[in-house]
Amino acid sequence: MSAPFRIALFGGTFDPIHEGHLEIAEKAHTALSLDQVLFLPCRQSPHKKSGPLASEEDRLQMIKLATQELDWASVSDFELQPPILYLADRGSPQATPPPQRTALSPHRP
Repeated sequence: MSAPFRIALFGGTFDPIHEGHLEIAEKAHTALSLDQVLFLPCRQSPHKKSGPLASEEDRLQMIKLATQELDWASVSDFELQPPILYLADRGSPQATPPPQRTALSPHRP
């Protein structure tokens, strides 16, 4: 039986991504023996009143450029996609389930 694939989800607006973000990700990768750190830029921080200054596409591209040399890092635009509604058991619309339930399988090698 092979060892489990170890992944961390690193969310934020990354507006812009900076050395502090990369250092946190690298330290988590090392300290937790992670196989992958998945950067998940979000549309808006729940902790800030104003939205990001850079566009979603610009922030996504900045993260890709900042992590391109890191073989343990990957980037997903999952949180930047428009919400998908589905019907819950009672037939009422619900928001998209959290990404940790739905978005991991495409990122596993």
